[in-house]
Amino acid sequence: TGNSTPNRAKACNEATQEWNKIKTKNALEIDDIIKKYLNTSFNLYNIQTVRYIPEETLEPSLPTIYPVEP
Repeated sequence: TGNSTPNRAKACNEATQEWNKIKTKNALEIDDIIKKYLNTSFNLYNIQTVRYIPEETLEPSLPTIYPVEP
């Protein structure tokens, strides 16, 4: 099909299997594993991104009312 998007269910299953292997280790080993994952380079070309587009308001914002001290 030419679509390189991974199957979501398969990716979740693989992630769960990896986590089940890792979660029994001690904190130092887990920290090392996380550091290795963070240092692993991967191709960003095929990753889809979602961009936030702020909504434009049609109504002007209301003025701020400040309290008056007596």
